[in-house]
Amino acid sequence: RSCNIWRNKKKSVVSMPHYKSIIDDLSSLGTFYFSISGGEPLLIADLEERVSYAKSKIPYVHFVSNGYLLDAARAKSIAATGVDEVSISIDGIGATHDRIRGQKGAFDHAVQAVKNLRAFAPRVQVVVNSILSPDTVDDLYKVVALTKELGVLHKFQPINDHPVFDCQESQSAKWSASQKQIAKIDSFVSFLKTQPHVVNTPYFISRISRHFRHLNNDELFDEQCVLPYFFCEFLEDGSVSPCLTGGDWRNTFPTKESGLKSTLSSVGYCREQKKLESCRVCQKNMFVCYLEPRMSYPLPALLTYGLFK
Repeated sequence: RSCNIWRNKKKSVVSMPHYKSIIDDLSSLGTFYFSISGGEPLLIADLEERVSYAKSKIPYVHFVSNGYLLDAARAKSIAATGVDEVSISIDGIGATHDRIRGQKGAFDHAVQAVKNLRAFAPRVQVVVNSILSPDTVDDLYKVVALTKELGVLHKFQPINDHPVFDCQESQSAKWSASQKQIAKIDSFVSFLKTQPHVVNTPYFISRISRHFRHLNNDELFDEQCVLPYFFCEFLEDGSVSPCLTGGDWRNTFPTKESGLKSTLSSVGYCREQKKLESCRVCQKNMFVCYLEPRMSYPLPALLTYGLFK
């Protein structure tokens, strides 16, 4: 209910040769973090090969999954890739999660996926991702208790209006919040600040209540955006963008013929980076993958990876 990816009728996967060429270029450019998402990565039969190859070139590799297909055998094969981190999405308890995911048994599969990773991939950092929405906030206290019991980290993403794709079959994922619901969110945010296994930055957590009041239009949310200069995203055809959301999922640049390095240094790509400096989409859409790096990079990354290397 909170995402439109599945509504996009175009379904494809970047070819392995193209994928490897992207990884090679990212590595030579000094990339230290690489994440695979979807769709659902575990639907890809050669996911382990892709993760292993990325891990051979890039220091920190991660992927995010709904966990439905992550049985014991898959957990073992994932462990063998050397992947650093796997995120499993859990948005509520039992029927609440199943309703949001539109799949009966989704909650049980997600919890079992976490347990399988803990048992058969003990060196992999496991993080549960949860969408914080006005109609699930009561359930999320129980999800926090569950992640604490399972001994894994927990990350929260406030619900956003997901972009609409040109060929999707139904309407955008939208949200609204009543004053009563916002009051509940305020209490939950205060609760999150007391939970040491919740890994969102304190600043991010402190802005969640403002997000639901549509008040994130100052400080970090109104400054010149630097994200496009140390971050990029790829679509399933291998095309690249400095920020898909800021570019409305349309301003992407092909990499297959010219290669990633040439694309990133092209006039068009650099023009898009410059344009995104004044983007203010994050004022209304608190996407954790965009905001958290802006809060912790570049100095900590420089110290951790630059000087270490």
